[in-house]
Amino acid sequence: MEQDIEILIARLFDETISFEEKERLVVWYNESVKNKQTFARMKNIWDAIHPAFPVQDIRVDQAETKILKEIRKRKREQTRFLVWWQRVAAVIVIPLLVVSLYLFFSRQSKEDIVSRQEIIAPRGTYTQTTLPDGSTVWLNSGSKLSYSIPFKKSKREIFLAGEAFFDVKTNRKCPFIVVADGISITATGTKFNVDAYPSDTLRTITLEEGRVFIESPQQYKKTQMDINRQFVWNTNTRFILNFNNP
Repeated sequence: MEQDIEILIARLFDETISFEEKERLVVWYNESVKNKQTFARMKNIWDAIHPAFPVQDIRVDQAETKILKEIRKRKREQTRFLVWWQRVAAVIVIPLLVVSLYLFFSRQSKEDIVSRQEIIAPRGTYTQTTLPDGSTVWLNSGSKLSYSIPFKKSKREIFLAGEAFFDVKTNRKCPFIVVADGISITATGTKFNVDAYPSDTLRTITLEEGRVFIESPQQYKKTQMDINRQFVWNTNTRFILNFNNP
């Protein structure tokens, strides 16, 4: 029986099977899973020994030419894509770069914009104020103090006309500088008094705590002042005194 079925399967594949034999084969095929597996196995064997086209019809040279043509085609497509993407990138990236630079320099310009703050103590009064860095200033009668807001990152510069006492907030990386009629007093965190009324001939700096460095038009280098010392400069004689504060 099994051999007869194999013959019928071979005739089916060879297209020489009769109608009655085909009906018999269909009945056998549907009887069990095993029969279906047997049919599938014989189909694989038949396909292996009976290719769909003769081997001699295969043209290796034509196949190679076709493959190379396809490779060149894909390379051209990739090149076109790269060119297209470069153009797209130029259209997108350049405007973004311009906008980024504009925002950066706009931000820098805003940071560079400073305002001038001025504190005045009317005659007969005293004024106390706290500077942006936390330092405290007591301004004497008829005195004026001015500075930029914000302070520069490298220094805290104050301009004084008159008399003021400074209690400086410590910041060694950003010196505190008082400019008074040609004299420059530099501190990092100290307490000192500056008397420099424009109408007076004497400019007096008295140090209460810490240390300061003083520069005047008559000096070639900074003068260091220690605690309880006093510096006096005469604007008429250009004479400098640096002595102990009683």
